[in-house]
Amino acid sequence: MANFHDIQLVLDRVVGNAPTGNHGAFWRGRTRDEFVKLEVFGLNVVVLDYPERSLLVHALKGNVPFNGDASDRNDRARSLCMAAEQPAASSHDIETISNWIAQGCPDDRSGVTAAGLALGAAVTVDDAAHVRFWRSVDFFFLPGLSSEETGEHVGRLHMRAFGPWKASNILGQSANVWEGYINQADVQESFRYIRLHQTRLIEDAYGESQDNLFDSLWKFGGNLLPPDPQIQIPPRRTMNSPFDWFWWIPYLETSLRANDLQESDLRLARAWQVGIVADGLIRGRLAIPDFNAGDPNLETKVKAAFENAQKDDLIDGMINRAVRFADFPGFPFPEWPQP
Repeated sequence: MANFHDIQLVLDRVVGNAPTGNHGAFWRGRTRDEFVKLEVFGLNVVVLDYPERSLLVHALKGNVPFNGDASDRNDRARSLCMAAEQPAASSHDIETISNWIAQGCPDDRSGVTAAGLALGAAVTVDDAAHVRFWRSVDFFFLPGLSSEETGEHVGRLHMRAFGPWKASNILGQSANVWEGYINQADVQESFRYIRLHQTRLIEDAYGESQDNLFDSLWKFGGNLLPPDPQIQIPPRRTMNSPFDWFWWIPYLETSLRANDLQESDLRLARAWQVGIVADGLIRGRLAIPDFNAGDPNLETKVKAAFENAQKDDLIDGMINRAVRFADFPGFPFPEWPQP
């Protein structure tokens, strides 16, 4: 039985990189309960138990008024089939969504999801599962693919936040520069939003398995994952720019310093170290002096080094990576955004 997360993945796959129009990616960044109450253009996206009355199903099928791109369109056509500029949704995907609506839009994550991953279970995953995970991360967080709401939150906690973080942690300015920024009400709201959905996506894919998350970040950082069969641009799931590791730091440090520090925060900060080390030693884009790239047991040693790392060591480690990155040829530190 599909749950809401499965439905979000189906819609992400159907839409791909196609534009989402004025309604945006309405399925992203919402809980199941928010989604089933949602209206687009004044109409219910889903009608519980009735797929034949649900706007979403008609849009996927290209029924009137979503037949604006059909060869037999008529004067009742008002919109394009979902998704515009993409191949039509498969009959299997439409059936999955229709059945989900007919069953009352369940959101039970206690069982096995469509991806074969049980929440909280230490399961074995393969590269295809990693690709699905990073696709879902891109669709949720990446500019141009994410919702407008998500874009605002990501902007506050990533690149924009790096300036004040750098000022206090790297450039020797007062700690008040960074603390003043992160304690702003809207920035704290963005932190809670990103933490909620970052954690949700990771747990949906890997449960509470640190080993699986480590494997994912190692391959993501080292550009070791296969091309994504669902998406052509970009075709690979990897860290496109080494700068992106550092835009992630403000969020990670904020989570580690949170009053309600959670094990999931530690797992992600540890995995960040695994990923950036893989980027530096496998792709050669960063200086990583604490490991030997030629070590035949490199992957095992890197993962073991961070498997029990705690808050203070993780924060210090991020600062040290940033300082060393500043001196790496081709990446002059002074050009990074100023506070």
